[in-house]
Amino acid sequence: MLPVFCKVYSSLPSSEMSASFPDVGQFCSHASKLMVTEIKKRASNQSTVNASAAIVDFLEADALDESKSGGWMLLTTLNLLATGGKNLIEAMTACSLPSTLVKCLYLFFDLPPLPEATACSQQQQLTPCEQRALLQRTFTQLLVRLCSHTEPAEELVQKNDLSLLFGAVCSPCANHNVIWRKAAADVLTTLSRYGLTYTVRQYIHKEACIKQCVNGIMKAASSPLDTVEMLVTICCFLKDASETNQNLLDDFWHANGYQRITQIILNLEEMDVQDWETATDNLICLAASLATCGCVQLKPSDTVANSICQIPNFTVPQPAGKGLSIRNIRAFHVLEEVFTKARTSKLCTSVLTAIFNIYKQDHANFFILDSQRTLSHLIERLYVREPSVQRQCLEILEFVVFQLRYVPMNELSSITKLIKTCNSARCKIIALQSLLKIAKCHEVLKDAYREVGLLDLLVACLHAYAHQLKESSELLVQQQPTVSRACTNMLAEQRELGALVMQLLAFLLTTSVKNASVFRDAGGARCAHNMVPHDECRTDILGVVQQLVLSTASEDDMGCLLGLMHTAPPTAIRLKTEVLATISAVLQVSSYNYVYKY
Repeated sequence: MLPVFCKVYSSLPSSEMSASFPDVGQFCSHASKLMVTEIKKRASNQSTVNASAAIVDFLEADALDESKSGGWMLLTTLNLLATGGKNLIEAMTACSLPSTLVKCLYLFFDLPPLPEATACSQQQQLTPCEQRALLQRTFTQLLVRLCSHTEPAEELVQKNDLSLLFGAVCSPCANHNVIWRKAAADVLTTLSRYGLTYTVRQYIHKEACIKQCVNGIMKAASSPLDTVEMLVTICCFLKDASETNQNLLDDFWHANGYQRITQIILNLEEMDVQDWETATDNLICLAASLATCGCVQLKPSDTVANSICQIPNFTVPQPAGKGLSIRNIRAFHVLEEVFTKARTSKLCTSVLTAIFNIYKQDHANFFILDSQRTLSHLIERLYVREPSVQRQCLEILEFVVFQLRYVPMNELSSITKLIKTCNSARCKIIALQSLLKIAKCHEVLKDAYREVGLLDLLVACLHAYAHQLKESSELLVQQQPTVSRACTNMLAEQRELGALVMQLLAFLLTTSVKNASVFRDAGGARCAHNMVPHDECRTDILGVVQQLVLSTASEDDMGCLLGLMHTAPPTAIRLKTEVLATISAVLQVSSYNYVYKY
């Protein structure tokens, strides 16, 4: 009867099964009982190797002798019946079919290797490997269809066999049996979507199944890529399981699961493993995905709205939810820790991309994570990173200002600290380029830069640059041919750094009396006037002086410029021309004409 049933119902919709076959329920029960009996008979009093081989021999199709394919026909029949709806699933469950199949799946990890592949005869349509793959697909499909309902999952709990499924996901196995671990992963993922009743959740928590997986993953993997596959499975399970309850996520944390992810990513970076970049990218995406898992929606920090410098009309965005908002800060910490300990720019780039995507997918995420100061910590470590990584990190800061319309005081303090302590001119240049771009977003940024001490730091940088110019000029006067040329033609990076300092200072002084006062008190005005005679920086430093004069209407500053016209030698035509151009630009501003009486 089994071949007839398979032939008829393999081509008909499952909805017609009950209508055209009234006794299908009884037939399903008999088929399920028969399968359970046959499997138990072959597994009884046998070693795991012999039991698994006997069961597979029973279940596999035999193209040469259909009389030996009874188990295959039975399996195919049950696979069709599993599409027939809830009543048939309950009938199968009542016969303990789900738990029996899970026990089989666990036994299959001990299957002996297949014989060497040989060419198929005309009668034999499939090779042994192809037969095994066909069995695996059909066996897995049946279990997946069963676990798409709640009753089989609870039957696994009653028989204490659900832990076997977790064990199968992270158990060591020979390469020829990896297909069964993938089968277990598919079944567990399906169960997480459809079978997580309260009873099932409580069982997983009580039996420490998550801890079992985490510990097993670290012991079982024969290769790093196997480890990644196992972690992906358990994390996908957690993602589904955390939609209504936090307990299993907490179990993962208590089992040091996040530390394991971090450790594996860093280990992959150290190894010469093929496709390691793809594997690490997958794990980083996994950590980012876990960061949005959980049933408790986190809210933005209350301190955000009380920032001392705010762009007008700024409002704190509300979380979007639905897998977009941060709900699991422990998982997010994986990204920060990996960035801190990473050795390659590639890994750093992948982490920054993941963090940036988290901020972009829900604008509230940056503010939810505000108390963690993630971006501040990343910025403070930029001095040990490559320029490409530095730029990428500061692009995130620019996004916060331009897209979120928020003034990140903590991050601005960190970038100020970075410039102050970093010995790399290139790193400082990249930081100043970003700061100059950010400053142009809104006038309030000028006040923010002053509040975080950046203005004072820029004046100190100006003094340092002036000192370099002075040393260069003195060596030129001494006419030391071996060194004067190198000193006169200062390193391109130092000149670029000095130019950026002056350009940023000029912008911060524009229409800002407070900034001009701080600049003057820090000795910036005197330093700027002393730098005007130097050809290397005259254009930029005159821009600073011009904005200083316009901001404060200072007669002293204008007097210094006019005095320079008298003290400069007659041959300094270029100097006098540029100073006159600056004076002319100042006098053309009506507000200054009104105050300054020349």
